[in-house]
This record gives sequence, structure tokens and C-alpha cells, in this order.
Amino acid sequence: MDLTKFWGQLNDFSASEAAHLMLGREPEGNATSSLASYRYLIKEMHKSYLDICAHLRYCLERDIDPNLTPSGIWRYKDDEEIIGLPSIELKAQFEQVAFARNRQSYVQYRYHALSWLDGAIDKFDSQRFTRDQISDWLFWKELDSEFDFERVEVLTPEMRREEVRRLMLECSNNKSEVARRLGVSRTRVDQLLSSDKMSKRKALQLQAQDPFGLARRP
Repeated sequence: MDLTKFWGQLNDFSASEAAHLMLGREPEGNATSSLASYRYLIKEMHKSYLDICAHLRYCLERDIDPNLTPSGIWRYKDDEEIIGLPSIELKAQFEQVAFARNRQSYVQYRYHALSWLDGAIDKFDSQRFTRDQISDWLFWKELDSEFDFERVEVLTPEMRREEVRRLMLECSNNKSEVARRLGVSRTRVDQLLSSDKMSKRKALQLQAQDPFGLARRP
């Protein structure tokens, strides 16, 4: 099963989606949810999420920098480091607090973040986690995953056309060789080259109709 066709294009996942993908299963199915391995992953992710919430609450209540404070100090263990799993929303809360520090709005943002944390235990199922957050968590937990959460660069159409142009020069305009190197058909190479010409022609046409760019000005 190729999970990358759809899931490989996403930048963030729910905990349930991530756990299914770690096991190499399609998240849309429900069969995996009964597996002990799935329940274990969800339990560990939930615990790591709550651990980082507790650490950040401890620091906020005492108005100390969480980045300079041992993450296990709220357990009264200065030398213990927890393996946290911050969500996108949680990270955003504390980025706002950090930005507002030494500003008049700091008290307001700090209060808002503490209020958010009051309900954090019930927010887990609705949280989203980035590829990097999940990948880092897997690394520190020393867990294997069937799905690669490492960030994959997604090429834009212009980037693809630029790659084709570069290979055309390198291969002395041999389209068959360019197609072989890219792993696509020669027809696809022709399409990328023709779309490149069309985009340039369209740009010139727009410039002729609107030479001073007035229509594109804000």
C-alpha cells in the first residue's frame, strides 16, 4: 500500500492519523484502532503531549523561560528530561507569549495561554502535529515507523520546469535521456517544456496589455 500518494503531501496530522501511518496502515480504516500496537502509540503520544503541557504550565505560572528550564522540573527532578510532543496549537500559544514578553500585552497572552492549558487534557484528540514534531518524537522515543515523516520537498511546477531545462542542457537536448533521469515519459518532458513556453508567452501577452503593471498593483 502506497501511503505517500495522499498522506505524503500533508504537512500535519492528528495523533490518530499519525499512529495509523506509523504502523503502515491507512488512517481512514477502523480496523487498526483495535490493535494493541495502535493503542500503545496513542497512549505514548498522549502522555508526551500532557508532559509538555505540564512543563509549560509550570514555567508560565512561575514566569520562567521554558527553554532554559529542565523539562522534568515540574516532577521535582531537575536532572530529568521529558520527551514532549507539542502540538501546532500549543506551540502557537507559547510563541505568542514569548513574543509578548516585556510588552504591555504579555499579561494578557500569558493569561490566555494558561486558560488554554486548563483544558489541554481534553484537547488531545483535536490537536494537529507537524511532520517535524512527529519525526523528532519518534527519534527521541527510539520508535520505528513504517511511514516516513521526514519533510519531503514538494516541487512547484516552476521548479519542475527549471529541472527539465537544466537537464536538457546537461543532456544536449536529448529528451529521451532527460525522461529516463526524471523517471517520466518523454511526453511528460514535452509537456513541461511546452508549458514553460506557454507561461513565458502568457507573461509577455499580459505585459503587452498592461505595460506598466497597473492591473497588478495593490
